[in-house]
Amino acid sequence: MGPSFPRWWSIRKWWHALPPNKKALFKEALRRNRWKIILGISSLGVVFILFYFTHLEEAPITGRTRLVVFHKDQFAEMTEMEYDMWMLQFQNQMLPEKDPRYQVVKKVVTHLTESNKDIPGFSEITWTIHVVEESNINAFVLPNGQVFVFTGLLSAVSDINQLSFILGHEIAHVILGHAAEKASLMHFLDFFSLILLTMIWAVCPQDSLAVIGQWIQSRFQEVS
Repeated sequence: MGPSFPRWWSIRKWWHALPPNKKALFKEALRRNRWKIILGISSLGVVFILFYFTHLEEAPITGRTRLVVFHKDQFAEMTEMEYDMWMLQFQNQMLPEKDPRYQVVKKVVTHLTESNKDIPGFSEITWTIHVVEESNINAFVLPNGQVFVFTGLLSAVSDINQLSFILGHEIAHVILGHAAEKASLMHFLDFFSLILLTMIWAVCPQDSLAVIGQWIQSRFQEVS
């Protein structure tokens, strides 16, 4: 679930690559169709505003208003797919529970979960630990409570307090629902990007294929 933003850089690159005569043709096409474009943009704006405000919800604990477009069941399925992906990738690198490094992580996670039971939503999640034999200095927690800690991180921290701080930070993201919020924003902006590129294609179909191709390619690179 990586970051995303409308591919303005693709559009800019495509525009600068156009020869002067094609830029002139594009501008002329915009001029001829300006009222259709204005009507289309206005209609699109109304749709997006309605969509945005009908998908707002209050964040737990902080009470902050945010955009969430996925139903809980939908996002749970997405999370399970991501979990299966990570388990497949790390299937031969998982430390056994008897490993001392696993026990250190278990101690930290148990302390964090036991100490924060009073926080809404904390007790509803089953926290499961996975320690991966991997040199990368990293740790992350999936929204379904799957905790992944790399041994590279265990080697990098100086004591258990530093590890507690890092894992507490990652667990907080789960409790606050940041993953669903981020995925929703990506989905919203990607849809907006696709509509924008489609509008460009409608005005200048041949030349805009390049920028649409770049957008699709970049999306495939993000999910691969």
